[in-house]
Amino acid sequence: MPAPGLYFGPTAMKTTLIYTLAAGSLAACSPGRPAAAQTPVIWTIAPISAPIRSGSATNVRIDAKIQDGWHIYSITQPAGGPIATRITVPAGQPFVSAGDPKPTVEPHVAFDDAFHMNVQLHEKAVSFIVPVRSIGAATTVADSIRVNVRYQVCNASLCYPPQTAKLATSASVAVR
Repeated sequence: MPAPGLYFGPTAMKTTLIYTLAAGSLAACSPGRPAAAQTPVIWTIAPISAPIRSGSATNVRIDAKIQDGWHIYSITQPAGGPIATRITVPAGQPFVSAGDPKPTVEPHVAFDDAFHMNVQLHEKAVSFIVPVRSIGAATTVADSIRVNVRYQVCNASLCYPPQTAKLATSASVAVR
């Protein structure tokens, strides 16, 4: 006869472990968003090294490293097909958009059977230059520039739902 509590004795710890493993298994098999470790696109934002004068503009560079076999759609992707990448400077910060973002490389254009149209996409890596301008009188010496990137990542047989990467870099604002 086995020692008490060794095999099938229902204890709170065993029950919790069983439910945790079951929930983890279901989450790992669920369709939809990729797990954080499996995200096919890694976004980064370059630091701003020089101080920005209040009211002046500067460029922020954001970079996307795209896993082999995956792609994102261009910021100039026409409507009626896949979700175009959108880069915005969110409100509520001492910086605003100072123009349209520009990719550092032109997108690849190819016919996509799933969308029945030419699509504009980036593979492997792409950077975007985002012009921003500081607003109002600066009251602090250090602040952050926040940039949001809404994008859709696909491969030859699968597209994930659109995601938003929220990026931030520190910036020094020259006080008047």
